[in-house]
Amino acid sequence: QNTANVPTASIQTPANIDCGQASVTLDGTASSAGAGINYAWTGPGIVSGVNSLTPVVNAAGTYILSVTNTNNGCSSTASVIVQNTANVPTASIQTPANIDCGQSSISLDGTASSAGAGINYAWTGPGIVSGVNSLTPVVNAAGTYILSVTNTNNGCSSTASVIVSETIADLPNSSFAAPDCTQSTGRISFSGGGQGPFLYSIDGGQNFVQDSLFDGLAPGTYMTVVQDALGCKQTQDIILPSVQQPLITLENQLNAVSGVGIELNAQLNLPTTAIDTILWTPNTGLSCSDCLTPIAQVTANTVYQIIVQAISGCSDTASVALSVSAATEDVFVPNIFTPETDGPNHLFKVFSSFTPDQFELSIFDRWGALLFSTNDINAGWDGTSRGKSLNPGVYVCYIKLGIVRANGTREEKLLKKDVLLMR
Repeated sequence: QNTANVPTASIQTPANIDCGQASVTLDGTASSAGAGINYAWTGPGIVSGVNSLTPVVNAAGTYILSVTNTNNGCSSTASVIVQNTANVPTASIQTPANIDCGQSSISLDGTASSAGAGINYAWTGPGIVSGVNSLTPVVNAAGTYILSVTNTNNGCSSTASVIVSETIADLPNSSFAAPDCTQSTGRISFSGGGQGPFLYSIDGGQNFVQDSLFDGLAPGTYMTVVQDALGCKQTQDIILPSVQQPLITLENQLNAVSGVGIELNAQLNLPTTAIDTILWTPNTGLSCSDCLTPIAQVTANTVYQIIVQAISGCSDTASVALSVSAATEDVFVPNIFTPETDGPNHLFKVFSSFTPDQFELSIFDRWGALLFSTNDINAGWDGTSRGKSLNPGVYVCYIKLGIVRANGTREEKLLKKDVLLMR
């Protein structure tokens, strides 16, 4: 009697592996089952379930199921072939031309990629103008462009990338020389650059010439343009500043009194912010030698020269001759005045041929009482005291004058005079 109970090993036809299904489950559920029945799978890509009836696999090849009855040691096997039907499309891009001034946009070429029913295309990149879902898109910016090719029949896809470069024009550089103190006009020139020929303009491109030097230019703003044979352009605004030439206005001769200060008044056509240096020579007898209006105090004929230099570097000179006469130091004190008339003697005043450093006028009556005092040489006494008119009579005045000599010494004069007040 044959008591062998050979188990059954059976595998259903599996699905294929493709781009949309990277793994499949094998089906051995039609095999024998029950107590003491064991399963074991072998093959190239078993992911899980090696001892089950439904293992997961992810590679094409032959898979064998061994079914063993451990009760009697009998076993059987079955095999199945898993196929990979993935059809991955090809993505390919030809090397593109460069973008430059003469060619601001180019077409990319992906025509070597897979084609046919169910094949789709998609481009990504920084400057796609048109044809994003075609094999020949138009782009206008440098950068990396990626083509994705997808087979919609099986979900498979591939990509390719290409770099679009931009050729930067090597154009000449500009330089300029501004007008200065010796040259009232300036110039603009161009030099350097790559492969010519080049055209040049200084009026914003309205007129082009081949000469790279523009001379005899008046101060102003010039819109320069350089253009090469491909039409590439480089623009720049150049300002030729005007020259700040100082002009001094100064009296060429002045009359001065020995030891008495006189102002030298130099006037300029420029603001002080445009001036670099001011220098008077000689500086002897001047209150300042680096200002425009010094006070000169001299005792002999002197010629002063002023030199003014502007920040621009331009300068001007002027001179003034001082004709010096001796100081008279005359003081005139009237001896009579009539306060209630309209004539020149209605005030008692002291007259001087010079401006004293100090002045004091005091009026007393014959008993020594102070009636009036002032420190202003231009002020006068009107014959009153404390708001009341005084009687006609003789009054005493004291005058103190301070005089500063050209050598810096100081002298005081004290005068006493009688004055007759008449009504």
